[in-house]
Amino acid sequence: MSISRDIFRTYDIRGIYGEELTGETAKIIGKASGTYFLQNQLRSVVVGMDNRVSSPLVFEAFCKGLLEVGCDVLDAGLSQSPLIYYSWYGFDANAAVMVTASHNPSQYNGFKISMNKKPLSGDDYQKIYQICLRDKFVEGTGQRQKIDLWSKYKEEIKKNIKLQKKLKVVVDCGNGGAAAFAPELLKELGCEVIPIYCELDGRFPNHDPYPQKVEYYTELIKTIKEQGADIGLSFDGDGDRLGVYDEKGNFVENDRLAMIFTEDICLKHPHPKIVMNISTSLSVIEHIENCGGNLILWKTGYPNITEKMREEEAIFGGEISGHFFFRDRYFGYDDALYASFRALEIISASNESFSSLIEKLPKYFETRETRVEVPEGKDKFAITKKIAEEIKKEHPEARIYDFDGIRFDFGDAWGLIRPSNTEPVIGTRAEAKSASGLEEVKNLIKDKLKKYEVNLSW
Repeated sequence: MSISRDIFRTYDIRGIYGEELTGETAKIIGKASGTYFLQNQLRSVVVGMDNRVSSPLVFEAFCKGLLEVGCDVLDAGLSQSPLIYYSWYGFDANAAVMVTASHNPSQYNGFKISMNKKPLSGDDYQKIYQICLRDKFVEGTGQRQKIDLWSKYKEEIKKNIKLQKKLKVVVDCGNGGAAAFAPELLKELGCEVIPIYCELDGRFPNHDPYPQKVEYYTELIKTIKEQGADIGLSFDGDGDRLGVYDEKGNFVENDRLAMIFTEDICLKHPHPKIVMNISTSLSVIEHIENCGGNLILWKTGYPNITEKMREEEAIFGGEISGHFFFRDRYFGYDDALYASFRALEIISASNESFSSLIEKLPKYFETRETRVEVPEGKDKFAITKKIAEEIKKEHPEARIYDFDGIRFDFGDAWGLIRPSNTEPVIGTRAEAKSASGLEEVKNLIKDKLKKYEVNLSW
């Protein structure tokens, strides 16, 4: 049968359920994934799912495909991506799959696949797609058994995290899968929990679980203020992206949250290696270096950050999209729930409010990441490459990072133009130590994009 190549993306397999992804295609992808695992001498596969309405059907069809090629299925049931990653260590799982579409709207679904304790990306997904096309699968009969990841994970966390005082925490799960896990564990850690949209409902009737869309979280902000909470937390649909609010209801930008994490880590680990994605702000870079950290800028995308951390033996990683990776006391994958507990630890050990801790951090003149649609028929990668060549020629004084779009750095100001790996958009960002410097970089980015009919309004 025909399966769209478009759903085999850089970091996952994802499409609209009922159109690009059906029970039948899920079974074929299961057979192809199982064949790929077996080709790599892996037979046992941990499989979990989020709480989307379509997830049970997609999950069962995918598992059936695995069983029909001879893979053994370790059924984790309702889960979160970090729980599936935890199975790498808690169950020594070398093949694992999460049925999810992460922070995307409810009509989407798909698969995040990992092998040998690393998330797949890029070429790996294309290899699975080619196996689908060939329609030649291994044949066999697998076995299936239930496993309990949650109980083991909870015990791991409770040994790891210690809060020095009771905190009042407002939690908005957007009716996503985190609702089955976050409030329970927060209570067991000693927090007073005020839940918002923590009823499991895969239609996401109140708002999509998408922590970086602050406009979705008006009820969370209101409740923080009304209840006098210490902090507000939000999680995406599969629990790997975190959103944090201070006690005044202000959203804490994720790179500033990374400052809080890295400052704490640098106090305990002299000169640690830290990996941040290419759109990290100058204020964060300087703060990490001033704290004694050795910062490495790298490609955006959780598989890229994970791999670079392994390569460099870094003990922390972060992305401004809300992914945080701890390897100082944890396993090094992105776990929004664990990251939230680390934030709670820091707050509980301080005599100051969360907002006071944030306000002390350095901050320059900046735009946040702005995403602009690329006109149909235009190649976002080709546009970015041409702009990179122009900037290198016109600004030889700039320090250039061109391994993920182009980041051009003038010392006191910098800009970013980066094509998305997953959507027809180009992301931009600018920052400077002066208002005039910021305007210069913004105009440079705007003019360069306009030349290629990409209209950015700042």
